[in-house]
Amino acid sequence: MTDFMASMDHAASSTVVDKLKEAIKYGNSDQVAELIDSGEVSVTQRFYGLDGGSPLVVALQAGQARVVEVLLARNAPLAADDDSGISSLMALCATAASPYRGRELSECVDVLFSLRPDEVDVNARQSQGMTALMLAARQGLLEVCANLLRRGADVNARDTQEWSALCFAAGRGHGHVARLLLESGADPSFPTREGMVAAELAGMKGCGALQDIIHKFEKTKSLLAGEKYTYYCRGMNFNLMNLLCCRTGSFPHGFDDSEEVL
Repeated sequence: MTDFMASMDHAASSTVVDKLKEAIKYGNSDQVAELIDSGEVSVTQRFYGLDGGSPLVVALQAGQARVVEVLLARNAPLAADDDSGISSLMALCATAASPYRGRELSECVDVLFSLRPDEVDVNARQSQGMTALMLAARQGLLEVCANLLRRGADVNARDTQEWSALCFAAGRGHGHVARLLLESGADPSFPTREGMVAAELAGMKGCGALQDIIHKFEKTKSLLAGEKYTYYCRGMNFNLMNLLCCRTGSFPHGFDDSEEVL
């Protein structure tokens, strides 16, 4: 009988944890607050599986800024809870998200810096030397990258393999992010530990247009100093100047990795 009751308690506990996770992912901030305030679950609860982590990490990666506010108001920890050195900000930046969710993810960055300004280090590094900007560049998160740069992210920081944010963007074919980094002072000439520079990484990815842009940037030191470039996304074209309006927080939508620079 005791074993049966224990199993029932475990089932009930699992149900509450599942409810919390679903409420976080779907942005039900009122339910999140209610579940945590009831004492049945905690802000330090661990979720397991492909989308596991702490409640705060799940909320950040889901782009649920209001839920992030609820969790931070209840003292959710920001620090990494293992030896990886991955902070909550880094976990957000490592999100494999659609470009259309960039605004929601960037809003979560704003919440972190607004509510815990003394605890968030934009240039902190994980165990392999990667920063939040490198992680966001690797994932192609344009708006998050722009947000981090406005907050003082080191655009030329390098990890243990001497890869910079620009290297990660070029190596993944994220031309929109690569151009933002270049205009923000990224150095395209410094090689990785394997001796590869950003233009070569773009070429290896099959992004010839991006490779040409990087080469031209090395000569002009500005994508705006020479001819005017236009890129196409899902049938719509934007002037590069419109892309650079990200410095003010306003973005055109429709970015994807198939863009071509003309």
